[in-house]
Parts: sequence; structure tokens; C-alpha cells
Amino acid sequence: GGKALAVQADVSNSADVDRLFDAALGAAGTLGVLVNNVAITHPDDVLTLPEERWDRAFDVNLKSYFLCSQRAARYWSQEGLPGRIVNIGSIDAELPLPERLTYCVSKAAVVALTRNLALSLAPYRINVTCVNPGLVAAGMLERAMADEARHREMLGWQPAGRFARPEEIADAVLYLASDAAGFITGATLTIDGGRLLEHIR
Repeated sequence: GGKALAVQADVSNSADVDRLFDAALGAAGTLGVLVNNVAITHPDDVLTLPEERWDRAFDVNLKSYFLCSQRAARYWSQEGLPGRIVNIGSIDAELPLPERLTYCVSKAAVVALTRNLALSLAPYRINVTCVNPGLVAAGMLERAMADEARHREMLGWQPAGRFARPEEIADAVLYLASDAAGFITGATLTIDGGRLLEHIR
């Protein structure tokens, strides 16, 4: 029953971020919550990885989170309003996957960014948290699951015997953005059905 506004922007570019926020504020009149949820990933080989690909991964997966968080925090602090920032990370922040080097390292940096922003912005009543999902039955994973053998292999990584549903991630974000989580900041919530526990067993 709600309304959505789509704005095409490169969130790793500060001018585009300003334009995006101006459009959102113009349409809604205010800002209550920022959810940073953007990423790119590709196969990596540490011996052949081009510098440009490394830079692009960090521009999209990390710099964009900083630029959008900075812009939101400036608005809230200038208006004297509280705010909520929820960063979407990944359990790959804690998994060494050499073939996904830039993704894993940039997602680990998102967790560090979350903690640092939480400490810096707490005096302004701005809470910053992170959600680290595991495998979610949506998007790229759904395409991978079309291969039955690959589907069985990935399902074997899941102690819970299934993948997360998109709404299970969304519900966690809604909670962290709500007043019920008003005293939670700097925390990272892992939603992976126990996959990390299985990985270290």
C-alpha cells in the first residue's frame, strides 16, 4: 500500500548521491531510515586481479555506503532529528573465499565502517547497524539453483536445510530500523541458518 520513488544514480559518486537524496527528500519531505544495500561481485584471482576491478569493487561495496551515510547523517544532524542506518553486508565478511577476494574484503570493511559510524554518530542520536545475510533464495542464488547439482551442493552447506527467505532479511532490517531497537548501535546481526557455525566445525 505504500509508494516508491525510483532514482537512477551511481552511489559511488558524491554528486549522484546528493541528487538522489534531494529527490527523496523532495518526494517524502523527510528521511527516517537509510538502508545501504548495493554490491557487485565477480570471480577474482589474486595473481591477475586488475587494479581497476579492485577499485570498482570498493567504490560500489564500501565507498557508496560511506557517501550515503554521510549525506543522511548531515541531514539528520542539521535538522536535529534522530536517524537509523542499516548496512547490508554478507557472511562472506567472515569467510575466506579466494575466488571472491574483493567481495569478501569489502564486506568485512562494511562491518568496520558500521562500528566506526555508530561511535561517531551516537551523540547525534543516529544508530548504525549491519545485517550479514547468508544464502538467500532470491536473485543470483535463484539462477544458480537452476543447476540441480549446484543446488544440492549449496544446500549441503546449510545446517538448517534451506536458504533464507527474502522476507526474513527484510524483517530483521525493519526491526533494526524501528524504535524497538532504539538502544542497538554498532551491532552486526548474522542471518545464515547456522552456516558460519558449520563452516568452522
